[in-house]
Amino acid sequence: MPPRRIIWTKKVIGWLALPVVIGALSCANRVNAQNAFDAQGKTDDYSTELRANETLGECLVRLKITDGEIYRAIEHIDIADDLQGLAANTPIRLKVDAEGSVRLLRLPLSRRGSSEPDEPIQVPTKFPVLVFSRESDRGSGLQWTYVQENTRVQAIQKSAPFDGNFFNVMDRQEIPDAVSEQFTRIFSGTVNFSNDLRHQASFSMTYEVAFLEDSPVATGKILHARLDTSGHQHQAYWWKTQANQTGRYYSPEGEILSARSWKSPILYSRKTSNFGMRLDPFTGSWSNHQGIDIGAPSGTEVRATQQGKVKAFGYEGNYGNVVVIEHGNGFETTYAHLSRFANLTTQQSLKQGALIGYVGTTGRSSGPHLHYELRRYGKALDPENTFQGGDAPTQLTGDDLEQFKQFQRSLKNQNLASEPLHFNNN
Repeated sequence: MPPRRIIWTKKVIGWLALPVVIGALSCANRVNAQNAFDAQGKTDDYSTELRANETLGECLVRLKITDGEIYRAIEHIDIADDLQGLAANTPIRLKVDAEGSVRLLRLPLSRRGSSEPDEPIQVPTKFPVLVFSRESDRGSGLQWTYVQENTRVQAIQKSAPFDGNFFNVMDRQEIPDAVSEQFTRIFSGTVNFSNDLRHQASFSMTYEVAFLEDSPVATGKILHARLDTSGHQHQAYWWKTQANQTGRYYSPEGEILSARSWKSPILYSRKTSNFGMRLDPFTGSWSNHQGIDIGAPSGTEVRATQQGKVKAFGYEGNYGNVVVIEHGNGFETTYAHLSRFANLTTQQSLKQGALIGYVGTTGRSSGPHLHYELRRYGKALDPENTFQGGDAPTQLTGDDLEQFKQFQRSLKNQNLASEPLHFNNN
């Protein structure tokens, strides 16, 4: 999936955009930082946000900051790496005295990136902040320190109809990439995101956001997701039990959603060739197509549709670069025409959604796409209609089910616009 602009969940203007108090600094450091403000008398205060793909240095130039020492400081070998890949809309607080010297620069170290489906997504309760400060004495040098500040975790709710491209709709609703990618993963087993969103489709979701004061700095997991397509309603709730503390998604009735396979190994794609008889694009004659073809740009991530083990991978004739995964109970999936592989080894255990390679056009291929097959005991099956995997879906029962129902009710009763989260299952 090509990188796109990361947009936070809400826009906040002016002084609300950044915290004023350096909460996790020691008492002495807080006093020193405040003395630096007070002793200088008049200072210019800046509250801004990094723009998309903007570096901290470029931001300072945009603000017309002329203090050469701050530019040298951000290039220092000890902190330069931490300033790479900062997320768009990262809040910045800056104080500059009458001589143009930076008295304070406060920068939460928000990162660009997306979540991985095979790891629990934890919203941070503490967040790293890089603080530059200068003592009140005239001519004193600029110093920096790292602090860990407590965050406030709040649930944010968004909903809208689909009236165009999925990610364009997510961007218009100011939903971060990591959250929209979670949403597609949750429903990839039951929804085709290319075809099923075209007619009267809509969504709603509730997800975690970590704030420093009034500024969002990180997102966590989706707590509830709902997707309405033509005639069908899909819902998922995040929940963890005593037996599974990592948590997973369940239907409202308490059925584990991850036990169902993905329809597609690619999160957002289009099917270009069906399973069964078709006209061969090379020979022009009818032939039996023993899988489906999924169109996507070269380099798009390809992920395992079920947990299993790598049976084989490598280059194989018409298949080109191919990965074969065993799933138990005779089930096997094949992923062909890859441009390259992820870090794989034979007999490696894979979780559902694990990255296995990238779309390409190797082997007998007319263009970038993924050829995807499902077999059971060697017999080809239609992956869109058949695959349930080796394990039957698991249903919550007893106390686990009752607590899960209580969680659903508490989530619905939360004042999501202003109240912090008060759930015992986070």
